[in-house]
Amino acid sequence: MREQERETQLAEKVIQTDDSRLSIWTIRPEWIGWFYLLFALQAAPLIGTLWWSENQSGVHDNIASTITAVVGGSASLIFVAAIVSIIELEAAMVLRHLLIKREARKEREKLRAEFERGIEKGRQLEREQQAERRNGNQEQ
Repeated sequence: MREQERETQLAEKVIQTDDSRLSIWTIRPEWIGWFYLLFALQAAPLIGTLWWSENQSGVHDNIASTITAVVGGSASLIFVAAIVSIIELEAAMVLRHLLIKREARKEREKLRAEFERGIEKGRQLEREQQAERRNGNQEQ
């Protein structure tokens, strides 16, 4: 009985965790517009080329058979365009993440340098004040 309760608690903890990891095929909401743009820019020329190829071959007698051939053949082209778009988008997301980390590291280094300059300036002011106090005490 205790083992079942423990498993239930563990399952609840797993469900409650806020894990930001996603599947490679998941497109984040902030990037979905870019995905559709890439997808359209890659699928349209592929389907257009297929349409041109079907029209130039002279195999089809009418527009209906051409449309049927293009629709039937475009499924694999659409799949390829979607996969390529996801890969390109993933590469862009990784590069963006690396650039953000780099900028954050530069900002931390800059803040650390400013902090160290401030500490050194404070030490220098403290030394000057101590020197003034000594000079003031020696004159009296």
